[in-house]
Amino acid sequence: MSATDTLIAVHRERLSLARFGDGELGMMLNPKLSIPFQTNSPDLAQDLRTTLAEPAENLLLCLPSTYNLKRSANPRMAARWWTRHGSRILQLIPESATRFGDQMVSRMWFFEEYGQDAVRLWRDIWDGRQALVVTGEGSRFELLDELFDNLQSADYLFSVAKDAYADLDRVVDEVQKRSPDLVLISLGVAGTVLAHRLARVGVQALDIGHLSASWNYVYKDGQRPEAMPVWTGQANN
Repeated sequence: MSATDTLIAVHRERLSLARFGDGELGMMLNPKLSIPFQTNSPDLAQDLRTTLAEPAENLLLCLPSTYNLKRSANPRMAARWWTRHGSRILQLIPESATRFGDQMVSRMWFFEEYGQDAVRLWRDIWDGRQALVVTGEGSRFELLDELFDNLQSADYLFSVAKDAYADLDRVVDEVQKRSPDLVLISLGVAGTVLAHRLARVGVQALDIGHLSASWNYVYKDGQRPEAMPVWTGQANN
């Protein structure tokens, strides 16, 4: 699906959203591969594989498209990676899978390509709704007015600043206690697994990742999300 069709489907069908980028795919295939804010493990790698191979019925999985590979920081390296590992990923995808969303909907490219239409498509999803934001303590995520001021209300549930995967059981229990209308997740690789777990228990959950930082990069000359510190150095209020 195109990036715009991805968000239209999420809005119209009240779907949850889980994204597989380079980090999620790499850690899924190699349990020894870790990234700065998330230590990998066999359990995490297996949960990522399960999310891809056995997604909840109301969950839209998002993968990188070949079009957006050309827009990566190193297109040749990205092409080599897919040449080497693509067949392993395809083997995990069930034959019954009929559609996938575009993983880039939360990235800078989406705002650069579609401008205010990209902003509108995101805002349509949560317009007038009550949201619970799940993110790490000290997270760099922001509820920017330009993206989120049409929410009816927003509350926070904080996980740990790093290695949030180990905290997911507690987070799922707490989300279910609060019974939110919508969950917005900015939790790195753990966010992909969390969106799947919440979708399975009937909670609409959107893995929005670097959405706020991507908007800031395009419209406010902010830093690229990858260049920002994992932790802001202070607790959220």
